[in-house]
Amino acid sequence: MMLSRILPLSMVAVGLAVAGCQSTTSANNASTSNQQVHTAANNTLNNQSGTLTTIKLTSGKTLTVNLPTNWTVQSAVKKGPATHIELTNNSVTHAPKVMMSLAFTKSTDNRLTTLPAIRQLVEENSQRFQSQAVENPIRIQKLANNNGYYFKITDKTMNPNQAHGADEYMYMFQGAILVKEGVAIFSGLTDDLKRDEQQILSIINSAQIK
Repeated sequence: MMLSRILPLSMVAVGLAVAGCQSTTSANNASTSNQQVHTAANNTLNNQSGTLTTIKLTSGKTLTVNLPTNWTVQSAVKKGPATHIELTNNSVTHAPKVMMSLAFTKSTDNRLTTLPAIRQLVEENSQRFQSQAVENPIRIQKLANNNGYYFKITDKTMNPNQAHGADEYMYMFQGAILVKEGVAIFSGLTDDLKRDEQQILSIINSAQIK
């Protein structure tokens, strides 16, 4: 699944039209209006499940995620009302990624303030990828922490036995998390589902916004 195919992510939420998560390259080439908001997180070690990492977001809010061993914050860029975050595990070949876009508003628009609305958004996004997906229909699943939905697809246009580019992945996760005064859209990318699926989902399920 090429990054160019999945980005920008749709974020038709609470009156916002926010561009999706950027890759490291595009983040580094972003305009001067972008602000790098994370260099070294204040981490506290959790010996059982990884490292709790706190990232500053817009509007004075913070995102805390539990990163498995060897996962790090590759970039966190503030752009307008949103913060675009890329997490990765560079210790393995063709590193898997988790990307998140989070935006907040005090708008009274309540279109995405309920789980059914979040599910509808995720389902609409999934339909954009149906022609590329092995899965038919694409299954919408609830996150383990019950605060959002996601889908998982396999790119039927790619041959697992052939080499592909650095920004191409066989498997993609995408979904949305219900957040007070906003919404969080995420994508996960990997070529090794057995190795990375549980880690990607554990990162997403651990996300807490305060």
